[in-house]
Amino acid sequence: MNRVVNRVVNRDRARLAAVRVAGVAGVLALATAVTFASHSAATAGVTGFLAKYSPARLAAGRVWTVPASAFLLGHPHMLGPTSAMLALVFLPYALWCGIGRAGITAMSGHVVATLVVAAVVLPGSWLGWTTGTTIAHTLDYGSSAALAACAGGLAVLIGRRLPVVGPVTGTVLLALVAGFFAFHLFSVPKLDANVADIEHLVALFTGVAVEWSLFGRTAPPQPAAGAPARTVASTRA
Repeated sequence: MNRVVNRVVNRDRARLAAVRVAGVAGVLALATAVTFASHSAATAGVTGFLAKYSPARLAAGRVWTVPASAFLLGHPHMLGPTSAMLALVFLPYALWCGIGRAGITAMSGHVVATLVVAAVVLPGSWLGWTTGTTIAHTLDYGSSAALAACAGGLAVLIGRRLPVVGPVTGTVLLALVAGFFAFHLFSVPKLDANVADIEHLVALFTGVAVEWSLFGRTAPPQPAAGAPARTVASTRA
């Protein structure tokens, strides 16, 4: 009997994992479609209107460009590195706790980082700050801030879930990612050239805050050894 139950549970776990992998693949497919559309003469104008963000465009009322810009990469050749980073941080995060939770963390990091920069450069631009004016009118789009937020959330998740080594591993991962962004930030003297690294750091710690506070310390539901199939199927995808 236990063997039959375990077989059902394992099958449902595999099905749930397949759903989450499909969700990650769907995110990549959307980014691919939007990116290629932005480089097509027929759709470049519409894509630019919908997904090319700048603080100045936000101030003009194009608020939809804030979330949409996460799905537009600078060039199709960026799909390779983006896919690799999805596999490194977004995929394990989504497999561990669900595509919805990973997506909330990713988008929270992207949006918060974007708005933090806008909150600084827009008033500065209006007050005559030259660098602020430059940044305010510079197009800013891509998924790197969202992925940085996932790295932060994943670090918290590792620290919370893995016995004994989890806290150390999560702290080391967070320190390495933050150190990488900070090194790039301080190695470039011009502020308008390293806005992306500021956004990455803000997004990273936004991911930490979202995973730590919004989702609390409770583990996502896991199928018990004797749980019926409907219990597993109800686990959040």
